[in-house]
Amino acid sequence: MVLGLQHLGELTELLDSMNETLRSLDGRLESFDATAGSLDEHLVGLSASMESIVGSFESVARSLEKLAATLGYLDTPLKLATTPLRPVQSVLDVVVNEVTFVRDLYQQVVEEARKTLSED
Repeated sequence: MVLGLQHLGELTELLDSMNETLRSLDGRLESFDATAGSLDEHLVGLSASMESIVGSFESVARSLEKLAATLGYLDTPLKLATTPLRPVQSVLDVVVNEVTFVRDLYQQVVEEARKTLSED
């Protein structure tokens, strides 16, 4: 009978230890859930920021398209008015080419950002 009580005491200690371990695990799981929830919020915020950035790039690309079109319209009249001023014409050609290059580059950035967002 004494041996049975001794085993019962050891079993009680083991059960108490196991309960303590399970409570600790439960606390860690709650902490993990909170961290995962926080991470979800950050990812949603990051996604919204990326969408905002893409929108900004699209807006810049549209503005550059308008600028390139405006410079294109100005190019012909300025060529006629500045025939004796060839350096001005060549500078305008360079400006139009550079603006077109930047516009195309922004369009590529917008496309890459869209691809990245669609992959996420």
